[in-house]
Amino acid sequence: MSDATAELPPEVAAAQLMYQLGTGYMLSSALQVVLKLGIADRLAGGPVTTAALAQATGVKEDALYRLLRALASVGAFKETAAREFALTLPGELLRADHPHSVRPMLLWISSPFHFRVYSNMMHAVRTGKPAVAETVGVPVFEYFTRDHDLSEIFNDAMTNFSTVIAPAVLASYDFAGVNVLVGTARR
Repeated sequence: MSDATAELPPEVAAAQLMYQLGTGYMLSSALQVVLKLGIADRLAGGPVTTAALAQATGVKEDALYRLLRALASVGAFKETAAREFALTLPGELLRADHPHSVRPMLLWISSPFHFRVYSNMMHAVRTGKPAVAETVGVPVFEYFTRDHDLSEIFNDAMTNFSTVIAPAVLASYDFAGVNVLVGTARR
């Protein structure tokens, strides 16, 4: 067994895991950028160079290359040739037109709003109260009335999530004999 393929000492593997956890927000930020730029949609026809992607999206090629390399390191994309990227199976799910797309939910999860709220997690842990109101000054659904773009992202995400999980729920639960699953309250 070569040094390159030898198993890491447990302390090194543990440190590596902790660094991955600590830098997870960086991958979420990278994901938000590729979603906003529609990179997965631009790769639907096959591999594309970062030069072509950068020109099509109006961004800097070197910065986009580093971003795609970071996401390729976790399997979202693959570098097929020098500075050329293609979709992986997980990356396919980032396409807006994919029948199993997770794009709307990931736009929500990786949104700057979440970074702001989660940066106040200590408030929630100390007080037991939601960090949203501490962060934006009002409860989340009230905030949505003020930020219509974010509200739309949230609504699309909830619809997407329901679409993705509904088949698993239907396959896992026997609904035989259930006449009404959701109804309205009678007064």
